[in-house]
Amino acid sequence: MLKVLEFVRMKTILVVDDEIILREYLTELLELEDFKPIGVSSGTEALAQINRQKPDMIICDMFLREETGLDLLHKISTTSAATTPFVLMSAEINSELMEKSAAKGVKAFIKKPYESDVLLNTIRKLL
Repeated sequence: MLKVLEFVRMKTILVVDDEIILREYLTELLELEDFKPIGVSSGTEALAQINRQKPDMIICDMFLREETGLDLLHKISTTSAATTPFVLMSAEINSELMEKSAAKGVKAFIKKPYESDVLLNTIRKLL
C-alpha cells in the first residue's frame, strides 16, 4: 500500500504597516504559527508584492503614511487579489468606520493594541 503525503501549502499573509516594530512583531508571530508573512511598509510596496504573488490574506494598518488602508483596499480591488480577505487594524475603530469599511469589503477589524490569540483566531476563521 502506498502512503500518500499531502502537501499543505503555508498560507501567505501580506502585512502592511509603516511602523517597523509592529510590522516585524506581527510577521514573527505569524511565522511562529506556520504562516508565510510578507511585511511591507506602504501601499505601493503592497501592490508590487501582490503583482509578484497573490497573498491568501492581507492585514493592513488603517493609517499609513501615504494613504489609508481603505485607499489601498480600493486599489487592490482592480488586481488579482480583489477577493483576498482584507483585515484592517487600527487603534481608532468605531461603528461608523466599521460600517463604511465592511461596505467596501473589509472582512475583519483588529483593534490595536491587539491580543495575539484574538488576531490568530480571526486569521484562522477567515482562511
